[in-house]
Amino acid sequence: EMFDDVELNIDAGFNQEWVEDAHFIPTSNRFFSDDQLSGSYRGCPFRRSDILTQQVTHTGKTTTVTTLFEGPWMVFEFPKSFGHYLLVREKEFLSNGKPGGWFSGLKTERIEMESEAFNEKFEVYAEDEHEAFYLLTPSFMEKLEQAEHELDGRMYYGFFGHEFHVAVDNRQNSFEPVFTAIKPAQLEEIRTEAQLVCELIDLLHLAGRERGGTA
Repeated sequence: EMFDDVELNIDAGFNQEWVEDAHFIPTSNRFFSDDQLSGSYRGCPFRRSDILTQQVTHTGKTTTVTTLFEGPWMVFEFPKSFGHYLLVREKEFLSNGKPGGWFSGLKTERIEMESEAFNEKFEVYAEDEHEAFYLLTPSFMEKLEQAEHELDGRMYYGFFGHEFHVAVDNRQNSFEPVFTAIKPAQLEEIRTEAQLVCELIDLLHLAGRERGGTA
């Protein structure tokens, strides 16, 4: 009800090569994607899919499967470009390292924001420091901190060209409950996630109007 022209294709998903080329979430040698949802919000077309990436290791007779990411990934398309690559992700003890690695051609630097509280919770990697401060306004960072507090899982946010990306590593397949009994807590979690994403999109539209900028 928050979005327009919504369609669900449970058999479709994101392309593995496209996911790996984005350097957005951790990927490895096993990949699954399904439950593709498309629609629009405030004139911005979007698509989202569930993603599962795993590292499968064989040692003798032992096979070890380590899940690196599992959860939804949402992509919103804006009419104007945000500029260079920018990634914001929640910190964790075992970090993913610098996005893209050494051989991707992606040249990002770790950026410290002015908010110490934000820096304690998030890592920011950007190709252009000026654009990072332009996009990550105090209001936008406050909303990211709210999402970190209210949603389970590790959050990822990205600005790539014309697109704003949001991924949540919550170790869940979002649409599995649809085919079983839906619990009130599950429904409330989906609503909270959708509402916070809508508020982020609203802030990007507002920033574009106020500054005559890219959004």
